[in-house]
Amino acid sequence: MSTPQATAQKFPVISLIVALIAVAVLVSLGTWQLQRLQWKNNLQQELDAAFATYGTDPVSDETLLDTENHLVARGRIDGFIDFHKAILLNGRIQDGKSAMAVVAPLTTMGNKVFAAELGCAVKPDVDVIKALGRKSVIIGGVRREPKWSFATPANIPDKNEWWRLDNQEIGSFWGMPDLQKNVITVENTDDISTTLQPCFIERKLKNDHLSYAGFWFTMALVLMVMWWLRFGRPYLQSA
Repeated sequence: MSTPQATAQKFPVISLIVALIAVAVLVSLGTWQLQRLQWKNNLQQELDAAFATYGTDPVSDETLLDTENHLVARGRIDGFIDFHKAILLNGRIQDGKSAMAVVAPLTTMGNKVFAAELGCAVKPDVDVIKALGRKSVIIGGVRREPKWSFATPANIPDKNEWWRLDNQEIGSFWGMPDLQKNVITVENTDDISTTLQPCFIERKLKNDHLSYAGFWFTMALVLMVMWWLRFGRPYLQSA
């Protein structure tokens, strides 16, 4: 009796397409983590440089608020704060406790308008802050571009509930459409209110993006190996 020959398998086209799409997604995630790694390394370098020195003389708006060449800057600036427009920003942490930041518009002498974090407290009395009206100030602080995670709740302007320093939403609420995308965190809060503390500024950034990138690239490699063992090798053996 003759032994029946094994029927050759069809090339696993669909499984290959699915595997390639999955690998492309995993590699994209790994590449994105490498980009985040570079961005955060640059930001850490600028934070270190910003806090290494602090000018005793006021610097111009253009120096402190230069958004083209620096991710973050630190110095002193004079301008006007519209305290009567103050809002409360949720989600800040102060001394290990949940806190709120008092945020109001700061107009520089160069007529640039920024959202300024005037200070933080567990339960700030925003009405007392608003009663200050509009005042000329000289402040020291840090200029940065605000970031928030996908888990941060969305703002509800109609209810005056704020979680994100979104310049478009806050600028619209204040009637200031030209609000800059950067925010200034004030460090000398005693000149504003003795009930507020300077909002915490993270100086050492958590940077695990290299390990995250390694994870996604490893998953892509594992998926390729699994596809080969499950579909590629059996197909060649049956040919």
